[in-house]
Amino acid sequence: MTITDTHCHLNFNAFDKDWRSVANQAVQKGVSKMVIVGSQFENSKKAVGQAFSHPACFASVGLHPSHVLDEALNLKQYETLARHPRVVAIGEIGLDQFRPKEEESFETQKHVLRAFLRLARTIKKPAIIHCRARTGTLDAYEELVAQLSSMKHRPQFVVHCFMGSVKIMQEIIALGGLISFTAVITLPSFSKHMEKVIRATPMERILLETDSPYIKPHEWVLERNTPWGVWEVAQQVARVKGISAAQVATITSVHANDFFRFD
Repeated sequence: MTITDTHCHLNFNAFDKDWRSVANQAVQKGVSKMVIVGSQFENSKKAVGQAFSHPACFASVGLHPSHVLDEALNLKQYETLARHPRVVAIGEIGLDQFRPKEEESFETQKHVLRAFLRLARTIKKPAIIHCRARTGTLDAYEELVAQLSSMKHRPQFVVHCFMGSVKIMQEIIALGGLISFTAVITLPSFSKHMEKVIRATPMERILLETDSPYIKPHEWVLERNTPWGVWEVAQQVARVKGISAAQVATITSVHANDFFRFD
């Protein structure tokens, strides 16, 4: 029985010293594929190198909305990187209004998001979208739906680490998107709300991820999250859906393969 972690950051500093051994250990624990996701140009480039050198790893390249003011966007550079055969997606890209500094960059975020979505469409690769709203609101999600709705030609896309409402989820799916869950769904402070979302989301539109090293599962004993933490996410989805974790792993891995076209 194997599973796919569709979003991890083995290219981040937390894994500088041991990313390869972590990837190997994940494979031993049944994680057959991992998508290493970039958030800026340099760590996107690093993700491509890692994917090239490890058979279970694939890469995604993009500029995270929190970093849109940290580098001058050179879309041509990203396109060159994105055309590498081990790159399976564009991202993570998106909208973020969680902190005050993101408020200041929000118009730039929208411009960068649309530029990368057009790139994804051009090179025929899906997009991994980050969306984070201000506490107690759905503002960034509502704007994301508006942006996607206004585009006549959209690439395939997934909204990662989904924490929106059932209504937002339904709107995203109606636009052709997928929903990806992290171990947020295992945390007591979020589980009641997220159970409603999981229950309402069709299995055929669900992907699983860790966002490691972030978002450790509830009662996780390791210092950082790792790609095999995706099993904890699968178990929680299985509990809510009333099916086995093996079924969740199989179904979501098939969908991930169709979405990212690993083969």
